[in-house]
Amino acid sequence: MEEIIPLVEKKIDTEKNKYINTFDDNGKKVEVLNGLYGAYIKFDGNNYKIPKGGKDASDLTLKDCLEIIAAGPVKSKNGNGKAVAKTEKLSKAEKKAKKETTKDKKPATKKPAKTADKHAKTADKPSKKKAKK
Repeated sequence: MEEIIPLVEKKIDTEKNKYINTFDDNGKKVEVLNGLYGAYIKFDGNNYKIPKGGKDASDLTLKDCLEIIAAGPVKSKNGNGKAVAKTEKLSKAEKKAKKETTKDKKPATKKPAKTADKHAKTADKPSKKKAKK
């Protein structure tokens, strides 16, 4: 029980310090948050990395946040940590055409594995096993 209390208090402090700033942009929330890997901006369901060397996260204004959103890449939602550029949504016909072009591609062929040198040398020597009579 004594071990649980500090963990719960730490979680409560983390939640209190999560929100650095919150703005309203035409009915949509722009939030500056503390994350596991530093501060970031959350807007319209997407996360935006705050560039290094710029302003401190607590000093950002709504205008600064909107500039970062307009210029910066969108962090992917699948959690792989790689930033991907925001793309336009494709129509059903475009998706189908793209899918058909990928089907036409030739599948990759797998090269056979190389054998170690010691195995190659022993393959040249005759077997020492005697045949049963």
